[in-house]
Amino acid sequence: MKIDLGEVSRRVVSDVLQLKNTDCLSVQTWEHMLPLAKEIVKEARRAGADTMMTVDSDDVWYEALTNLPEEWLREPSTLQQAARRVATAEVYVGGPTNPETMKRVSTERWRANEEGAEATYKPFEDEPIPSVDIFLGRVTEQRARNYGFEYEKWYRSVLAALSVDPGVLRKQGERVAKALRGARTGHLTAPGGTDFEFQFQGIEPTVFTGEIRPVKGKKSTYFATLPSGSIGVALKQGTGEGLVVSTTPIPQAGDFVRGLTWEFRGGRISSVDAETHLEYFTMHWEDERRKGADQLGVLTIGLNPEAKYGFLENELVEGAVTMGIGNNEWLGGTNDCDFGFPMSFKDATLEVDGRKLVDSGRIELV
Repeated sequence: MKIDLGEVSRRVVSDVLQLKNTDCLSVQTWEHMLPLAKEIVKEARRAGADTMMTVDSDDVWYEALTNLPEEWLREPSTLQQAARRVATAEVYVGGPTNPETMKRVSTERWRANEEGAEATYKPFEDEPIPSVDIFLGRVTEQRARNYGFEYEKWYRSVLAALSVDPGVLRKQGERVAKALRGARTGHLTAPGGTDFEFQFQGIEPTVFTGEIRPVKGKKSTYFATLPSGSIGVALKQGTGEGLVVSTTPIPQAGDFVRGLTWEFRGGRISSVDAETHLEYFTMHWEDERRKGADQLGVLTIGLNPEAKYGFLENELVEGAVTMGIGNNEWLGGTNDCDFGFPMSFKDATLEVDGRKLVDSGRIELV
C-alpha cells in the first residue's frame, strides 16, 4: 500500500480546509515530507489561495534543541507570529524523522523549548484558524526502529485509518454522542488496576472525523487530524476519585513512560508514579499542577475501525477510551491551564450514568 500524494493533497485543500482565493495557507513540514507538502501547496494555489511553506530538518532542529542557549529557546518566534497573523489556515506535516536524539535532551531544555512555543502561540489562542495535522509525517523507519514498531505494519495501519470515509466516522460518532449528551457521571475500569469515578461538565461532545466545519467560540471545530476518528467531551474540574493506571506505553521525548499512575482524591491528583521515565510527565506537569493540571480535562472514545493499537494512534482505535488531565478549554470546558496529558486504554469498560457505553473495548449502543 502506497500513499497517493495527489489524493491526500486534494482532500486537505478541498474537503478539509475548503480553501478559496481569499485564503492564506501556511504549511509547516520537514524534509522527509516535502513531496506531500509540495503537492498540498500546488493544490492550494490551484484553488486560488496564497501560500507559504517552511521546511525544518532533524539536524537544524536538534542543533537548536541541544546546543543553543536556553534563553534562545524560551524566546517567542517573531517570524512565526508574523506568519500566523496573516494565515487563514495551516497544515502541519510533522517530524522529526528520528526521535533518538530526544533521549539526550535534558528536562530543562525541553521545558525551555515548550516555553518558547507557548510564548509564540499564546497571543492567538482565542483566534483559532482551521488547522490540519497530518500524522504520516511521524511514520518513519527511524522512528519505528526507535520505538520497536514494525514499520510496514505501522505504515499500512495509518494509511488504512486515513482511508476511512468521514461519513462512517460521523455516523458512529453521532450515535455515541447521543449517549454522552446530558451525561452526569462516569465510571472507568480497565485491566491493570484502573477504577475511576468522575463527572461530566455537561458540554456538547465534539465528533472528530477529519473534517473542519468551524463553529465560532468552539475551538475544537477548527482542528483536524489525518487520520482521524474520535469523539471528545469535557470533564468537570474538581471531580474524580480512584486510580488511573496505564498499561499502554506512552511515547514521550523519544522513549516510553511505562506504568504511569494517577491517584485522585477529592477531585485532584494526590500522587503520581511510573515504572519508567516519570520525569517526562512531571517536567511540564509540575509547573502547571496548581493551575489545573492536577484536575480532569477530557474524555475521548475512538471511532476508527481501521486504526490499530501498539503505535502512536491508540486514541483513534474504535472502542479505545482516553482519559486526559489538564486543559479542556478547547472542548468548551473550564480548565484553561497550559498543560494536557492523555492516557489511552485498551479493553476498558466505561459506564455513563450507570449504563455501559464501552464494554471491554467494544462500543455498546442500543
